[in-house]
Amino acid sequence: MQVPDLHLAFNIRPNDKRNAKNFFNFLRKAARKHSVTISLSTNATDELTLSVPGKECWNLDLFLQELILSRGLYYYLCSIPKRRLAAKSVVKPIIEQLLVSRFSVVYPVLLHKHLLNGSPDWTAGEFREEFSQDYERLFQRFQLNMVSGYEFIRDLDDLLTEFMLTALGHKTGDQSPKFNVLVDRCGKQDVLRNKQVRKLFNRVHTLRTNGLHRLEREIPDVELSEIAQSAYYVFEWLEDYWRAQDEKTVMLSGQRYRRAALVTKSEPQKRN
Repeated sequence: MQVPDLHLAFNIRPNDKRNAKNFFNFLRKAARKHSVTISLSTNATDELTLSVPGKECWNLDLFLQELILSRGLYYYLCSIPKRRLAAKSVVKPIIEQLLVSRFSVVYPVLLHKHLLNGSPDWTAGEFREEFSQDYERLFQRFQLNMVSGYEFIRDLDDLLTEFMLTALGHKTGDQSPKFNVLVDRCGKQDVLRNKQVRKLFNRVHTLRTNGLHRLEREIPDVELSEIAQSAYYVFEWLEDYWRAQDEKTVMLSGQRYRRAALVTKSEPQKRN
């Protein structure tokens, strides 16, 4: 499916126009690294319109994430006078509108905090639940080559372990079972219903273990990409599952009915 071109209009106050144009120039130059072409136009009322070709919007997503993950916006503001005023009146409104146009979930308060002190909080993406957001952040860092292949596997292994312990109701302070035992228990309790998902979890742990013993730290890029995308699908499914549990009613043939609770041996749990 062809992605439509992105066009965003900004009404900039006269006092902010200089800061706005400087910031737009910063975005335009920085975006070239990701092969993103940002163009600007002005209409008769001095309204600025930012445009990006649809075929480059996927690259735009990565560019926006890198700006936040690398603290590029924070460092930009540190380089200009009256940075707090510029953050509030120019940078935040522009970046927030860009994020809202490209992502399903945006946290304006965390974005403002990030701009002022460079906090690494997750500010935009597709997922709402904490486990899913943690993976999405790791997935983005992997795509941007901000972590090595082995670091990605190591952090993913930690995340999968915590997810399974939480899903099984493991008590903090109790000794944790071995990874393969956790996977088996999650399979038996229908937390990990799919055999391929259990196989994925075990493969991640094997790669992490081999890396600890320096036997297999050079993981083929093809396998890393396959693991990263497969794990994304797992957390995407969990995100859909958790959202569905929050829906108390459903519409059928124009009538609203209360959803019946689905009883299973065990259900994926959120963090407390």
